[in-house]
Amino acid sequence: MTKRISKSKKQNVALLALLSFIFIVFVFVTMFFDGAVLKDSSGNITNSVKGYDLAFGKEYVNSSMLTGSLKANIVLAVGYILPLILMLFILVAAFIGKMKLLSGLSLLMALSLIVSTIGIFTIPTMSKFSVSLLGVNQISTLKDMDYELSFLSILAGVGSGLGFISSLSLAFSTRK
Repeated sequence: MTKRISKSKKQNVALLALLSFIFIVFVFVTMFFDGAVLKDSSGNITNSVKGYDLAFGKEYVNSSMLTGSLKANIVLAVGYILPLILMLFILVAAFIGKMKLLSGLSLLMALSLIVSTIGIFTIPTMSKFSVSLLGVNQISTLKDMDYELSFLSILAGVGSGLGFISSLSLAFSTRK
């Protein structure tokens, strides 16, 4: 009877780890697609910004009289990268059989997925675009410029939330 419960627990841990991995990889991959979009009055996308530009910033114009740049969003950058790094450590901990380490890393991963969810859903309000013309600076959020979350970003935010749930379940199922 003990072996059966142990085998079942291992299967549950493996399933939770797999689900967490899938959600985290999905969130990471969405970084390379549109994170925010600008739509015209008929709903057609007229402009978009990639997730990695939102996370790490991008300079659009740089001349002696005019500069324009998208500022880095550190919460979003951490939300895209940290869960993937922690997942790699979890895979190593699972491979070497360190259940306490696995539990602790899973809890950290769940916390990083909260940051990811917040970072993704606050893209329009937290991402800032700076324009300087002849020394006069203007900083606006993407929401001020009528940008909104892309459909894929909404899915990434939901996936990050689901990853949080599976990671938290993984943390508690690996505790002794």
